[in-house]
Amino acid sequence: MATPYSMTTHVANSYSQNIYVNVGLEKVKFTGSLGMDHKDEGTHSNKCKLGHEGIIRNMKEYSQVGFTPIKAGGNYLAFDTGFKIQTAYVTIIKECGCRVCENYPIKGNYSCIVDEDGFLVETKLGSVFIDRNGKEHLGLEQYW
Repeated sequence: MATPYSMTTHVANSYSQNIYVNVGLEKVKFTGSLGMDHKDEGTHSNKCKLGHEGIIRNMKEYSQVGFTPIKAGGNYLAFDTGFKIQTAYVTIIKECGCRVCENYPIKGNYSCIVDEDGFLVETKLGSVFIDRNGKEHLGLEQYW
């Protein structure tokens, strides 16, 4: 009998800010706290204008409600989504408090990247930093 393999969704960060990620089998519900009661244009907004104190407060709060930080510029984390292929929901918030995506559905064992411009792109199967079109999204440290 074959051993079941765990489905893993990687989230990579090629953006210039830290991001906070929640990957789960259930959708995240926002209650208006954490400074997230606004709606961004599409899945991306550059209207992020919080002061330094607001950023620090939100970073701590995001971690307390199930969001995992991923540092800027070429870092990634793996999230286990179970032993069968099913849809996981990805919610990503930038350090400034703006949402990259909210409850973005992704199949188990598939991954995504927050690209250099702060947009969400899905990856080629089996890759962490190469999108479905074959473009490599290098982390910031590789530009220096």
